[in-house]
Amino acid sequence: MNKQSLNEKDFLTVIETAELFGLSRRKMFRLTSQSGLPFMAKYGTRKLIIKDEFIKYILVTSDELQEL
Repeated sequence: MNKQSLNEKDFLTVIETAELFGLSRRKMFRLTSQSGLPFMAKYGTRKLIIKDEFIKYILVTSDELQEL
């Protein structure tokens, strides 16, 4: 059985998200420690990232940062 690439997955772990988007693991864990984030999904005690929602979040956040 072949392992799915990160680009093909809809749900990612925090570490997979950091790898895919070139972010540091530390910053991803800090970001995901906040509550009420639109891209977070819980599966038991695991935190999963909804990839499409995370991309939208990054785009909105980067637009706000560019305006400052």
